[in-house]
Amino acid sequence: MKRLAHLLRRGALLLCAALLTSCVLSLPQHPRPEPSARADVLLATERGMRSIVFDASHGYLSLSNTSSAGTLVLRTGSVVNSASVWRPVDLQECALGPARGADALRSPALARLEGKIYLIQPIFSNAKEHSLCQLERAMEWFAPRDQALRVCTGLYCERLWMSEVQATRGVLLSDAGGGSNVLASMDDGRNWRALLGSVENAACTHGAFRIVGNRLLTGGACPLDSAFLRSYVLAPDGVSLNSTEPLPLVLPALENRHVQFIREAGGSVFAGVAGGMLRSTDGVRSFQYVIRQPQGAPHYPIIGSLLALRNRPAVLLAAGFDQASGKPYLALSRNGGGRWSDLSTSLRGYQRPGFEGVTQVTSLVQDPLGRILLTLNLDQDARGRLVLLTLAGVD
Repeated sequence: MKRLAHLLRRGALLLCAALLTSCVLSLPQHPRPEPSARADVLLATERGMRSIVFDASHGYLSLSNTSSAGTLVLRTGSVVNSASVWRPVDLQECALGPARGADALRSPALARLEGKIYLIQPIFSNAKEHSLCQLERAMEWFAPRDQALRVCTGLYCERLWMSEVQATRGVLLSDAGGGSNVLASMDDGRNWRALLGSVENAACTHGAFRIVGNRLLTGGACPLDSAFLRSYVLAPDGVSLNSTEPLPLVLPALENRHVQFIREAGGSVFAGVAGGMLRSTDGVRSFQYVIRQPQGAPHYPIIGSLLALRNRPAVLLAAGFDQASGKPYLALSRNGGGRWSDLSTSLRGYQRPGFEGVTQVTSLVQDPLGRILLTLNLDQDARGRLVLLTLAGVD
């Protein structure tokens, strides 16, 4: 009898445990909230804003020229808010003059590379203007670094300009001249040699490039509407290639999707293309679409900026503009770029009815405090806004 009672008690305990387990497993699971964003304007100007960068002591903001005034770079403290006082930095001979007649407005870009701040700007058939300058902190002005980019054919001279500058292991890299050009300098821009292409103007527009490990990745559209993305092996010196023959690279159909940028972020490599974005997770042996819109779709993003958050590298932001609507574009990923949520409606300029211009995010950055800032132009290269972006639903 005692043994029977013991077995009954044990069975009852096991039954209770099973019932409790089933109760725990059947608890309702709350879905993870969708991310959202709030955008607060810290500074508004009539000029267009191209980019903002920071060093240990200051923030630097680049502004476009106008029909009556040249380009500007403004400086303030390292913590930016709506009460910040901005003062111009002396551009010396690096200033671009006013836009004359039918000339397009021009916006210089800033880049902080290996502790140095560079100014990159478009110049058109003018050998007297400068396309690359460096901040001389001791003098508090910008000085040219493009003397070797002045090229002459007979009596005609021009200066090559670039859309991007990068630095790796003391080597300065640029896409000066456009096309598939990638130029390298080992003396801070005083002399240049062709890593790929040549030190001259190319027939095609500027593309994109990135050093990833010992690989050089390049992309663009040359000839026009013929998109490409290629990979090469760098030689140990960092200023030449093992071979000009590209490596095998598995790609989806690029169609005529011009490559806008190539970046490393969140442990992956991304290539922004017209209408979407590609990602590689296998050491740049292959790429797949993570954002893709077909041509003629109601939304067709042109992504120009990508940011992985410090201390949260799996949280990524991508921004630019929607070519189909002319509205700004902003998207967020919480899983390293595999899935994206559209946050565009949080941005200024998105809700304006009947507007026929282009509102575009021109840069994304985190300040020294880790806050997210973006620059935004409400009207192509004019009416700039410096915006503090606050995210929710990320963790």
